[in-house]
Amino acid sequence: MHFASIYKTVSGGEREDHDSYRSGKNKREMLKIREKESGKMELANIPWRLVLPIIILQLILQVTSLISLVRSDGVQRGNKIIWAIIIVVGSILGPVLYWTLGRKVQ
Repeated sequence: MHFASIYKTVSGGEREDHDSYRSGKNKREMLKIREKESGKMELANIPWRLVLPIIILQLILQVTSLISLVRSDGVQRGNKIIWAIIIVVGSILGPVLYWTLGRKVQ
């Protein structure tokens, strides 16, 4: 679809014709509306102050879990390959499961 063929209801319940979407501001607003409708999220809109600590925690847990797994003599349940897959794929839950269920206590 082109901007010229779109009629969109805007705030206040008014309808604007295609000529009003020719200005840059209205095009940006239209793109934001389309992104919201399609479920896409811009990287600039992500609350990085909240997300970044979780990503760092996840990486620390995964790296320390993998190092512990490689250095250990064995695991309690399953084998090392299965636990490595669980740690990598399991995001935060995988390392937590390894430390609580899989790690062999010496």
